Amino acid sequence: MRRFAIAVLLFACSKSNRPGVDETHNQYGGPAARTSGSPGSDAAPPAAAGCSDGGSARVVKVYVSGESIEERNRFVVQPLQCSGALVDRGTQNNDNDEYGWMVPLALRTNLRDPTLALEFVGGGPWTDAESSPYTGTYPSTTPGRTSAIAGTDIDSWMNTGSPERGFGPRRDELLLKQYCYDIAFAARGGNDLNQNVTDIEYKTRLRELVLLLVDGSSCRTDPIVYVTAHMPDRDDVSLQTQAYYQRTLDAVTAIKADAGLLQNKRDLVRFVDVFGAFKANRGTTSMPNPAWYKNGAFDLTTIGREGDTLHPRRLASIYAGEIVADAFNLTELQVRAK
Repeated sequence: MRRFAIAVLLFACSKSNRPGVDETHNQYGGPAARTSGSPGSDAAPPAAAGCSDGGSARVVKVYVSGESIEERNRFVVQPLQCSGALVDRGTQNNDNDEYGWMVPLALRTNLRDPTLALEFVGGGPWTDAESSPYTGTYPSTTPGRTSAIAGTDIDSWMNTGSPERGFGPRRDELLLKQYCYDIAFAARGGNDLNQNVTDIEYKTRLRELVLLLVDGSSCRTDPIVYVTAHMPDRDDVSLQTQAYYQRTLDAVTAIKADAGLLQNKRDLVRFVDVFGAFKANRGTTSMPNPAWYKNGAFDLTTIGREGDTLHPRRLASIYAGEIVADAFNLTELQVRAK
């Protein structure tokens, strides 16, 4: 059987053979071991045409400190062709029931470099909308892993968790270096805005989170930390510009300029402006001419799920994952992959 470098996202559950905690983890990208199947089965969807044979991919482990839009991931069809073009689903092209930017992130990364596969680690599974049990079928019926917790701002994510769901404070995961990760995401902002967290509080908490992430994982002293500006999810453009873009950028800029921190740690922090990409209608390979923002307003009907603008549906999810993946310096990932 021919092995495609990125015909589909390869999903595998196994025990880690790298130093650190013996955690469940999920690998995406690399050669497709299966080239047939249908939604609802364990087999991956049919392989997309045009993918080169890249051989075995090396793994980059990913830890995510996020909210609901990072925890909730559900796809039933491969979102991108091997050329990077969007898979057109016709009348379901902006399916309300496909969402989350982790799957498109991994797929787009592997499209850019077929020798790389992202593997997600963390304290819980991906979930469906409303944090109900995962029902996605692409690339597998088994959910990926994450440490994102829906409904949390930075403070509650760090210090409370979600006791009703059995999730303890995530601070301990970082202090005790419970997971092996090569890169990490600090994807925050939505619930901090919902909780009316002040600019000073937000910047202070985000700084603490980023410094804990960059301090190292169980297998690496130099993980790269990507701090993302939250995607648009409400009407007030100026409020979001300040809360999602400006104060997040200010926090990252302050960390990188802090002479009291080791230079080699400061150099590991990156800012990825997801919000600004939506506002600027920045073209991507899959969506060369998007129109998320027009006449001074975001098209929340297209971005958000039906009756729920706080959470993206299919197209916005794919776009966000692509924006982040395209921000990766592939050389940095290559030297961290194993």
